[in-house]
Amino acid sequence: MQKVKSALFSERGINILNSLFFLSLCLFRGSRSLAAGILWAVFLAFGIKNAPTKAGHVVNALLLAFIAVMLALNAIHALAA
Repeated sequence: MQKVKSALFSERGINILNSLFFLSLCLFRGSRSLAAGILWAVFLAFGIKNAPTKAGHVVNALLLAFIAVMLALNAIHALAA
């Protein structure tokens, strides 16, 4: 478990996960996009808490704000349809 955790929270692992979550938000609509967004938000919140540098805190906070806006727009779009 520790090996997986260290791989996910390495710089390369974080970049890969952020890219995959961003692509899933762009490619999917509906419940899959919502699920991916919620998982990404949880991952970013955990990343903010455990970021080793101040820059890591800022980047994760900006990405968390972005996902909050994307989830809100997705919810509005789902309610309007």
